[in-house]
Amino acid sequence: MRIGRGLESCTSEVQRSPIFHLNGRNVCLIDTPGFDDTGNRPDSEVLKDIAYYICEAYEQHIQLAGVVFIHRISDFRVTGVTRRNMKMFQQLCGNDAMKNVVIVTNMWGYVDKADGELREAELRTKSIFLEEAIKNGARIIRHDNSANSARKIISELLKNDPVTLQIQREMLDQRMDLIDTAAGAELNRELMDQVKMYQKKLEELKKELDGVCKL
Repeated sequence: MRIGRGLESCTSEVQRSPIFHLNGRNVCLIDTPGFDDTGNRPDSEVLKDIAYYICEAYEQHIQLAGVVFIHRISDFRVTGVTRRNMKMFQQLCGNDAMKNVVIVTNMWGYVDKADGELREAELRTKSIFLEEAIKNGARIIRHDNSANSARKIISELLKNDPVTLQIQREMLDQRMDLIDTAAGAELNRELMDQVKMYQKKLEELKKELDGVCKL
């Protein structure tokens, strides 16, 4: 699988790894583009690609052993975009699938250990971050950037029974349109909030310009 070394993301579409063997199992990893990444694709297209890919797999009776959400522990702040990504991820998986979710924190080599542990605790315990996911069975595991660490993470997922994600049930079992799913509704809500924010800023700017013109 391609790995990005520069500032721009190299994952612009869903890609699969070659099948490899671990703990006597055949394993295939699926890498998806991130929301609000450095590419030029809107989040709606990214969500559509992810949803359609995993739903097609579901139709072919291919189930997931687990899902990995990666978070940089080196980030000084959890931005609004990151919080939105966490919400989208949780809505896409659903509470019932959280026992098959691993939240991987990486970049530990770029942060003081005490600071990293404090940030990890906030991720676990604050409702605006991942508290609900943890309560529903998701686990946080540290990745030290070694092959052995990566194998341990995948090995944890292989212990699980296969899981059906919420968006798979919504789109295929319940025949919902993507926009009506929990993940689609979350994205739409965020977009509407942004529209309202920009409209407010435009109105404020217009009032300022009207005041300047009168002077």
